[in-house]
Amino acid sequence: MDLAGRIAESVVGALLTGIPGLDVAHLPARHAQPEVDYVLTIGTRRIPLEVKYQKRIDPWRDTEGLRTFIETAANNAPFGILVTRPDAMGEIEDPRIVRVPLPNLLLMR
Repeated sequence: MDLAGRIAESVVGALLTGIPGLDVAHLPARHAQPEVDYVLTIGTRRIPLEVKYQKRIDPWRDTEGLRTFIETAANNAPFGILVTRPDAMGEIEDPRIVRVPLPNLLLMR
């Protein structure tokens, strides 16, 4: 991950942890399961969020953590969020993954 990606991930973390009442956690890679940058818990639902702040998005490799999390029934995750650059190229065909450009996410504040 380059410097811009690290900064974007930190900005997203600061934004999410600043929302009162939102439970935010990090899910590091473990065993055969890939990392997920953040997990938002809302009631009984868990929403995985991955930050990929890069020019080109690989629809398979860059969504692996989200797909694995969603496909694990115990997580009770109806969808995942992929935070990208506004000009990122690459289509995400999985309807369970919502792509959100970082500037749009920052408008939540």
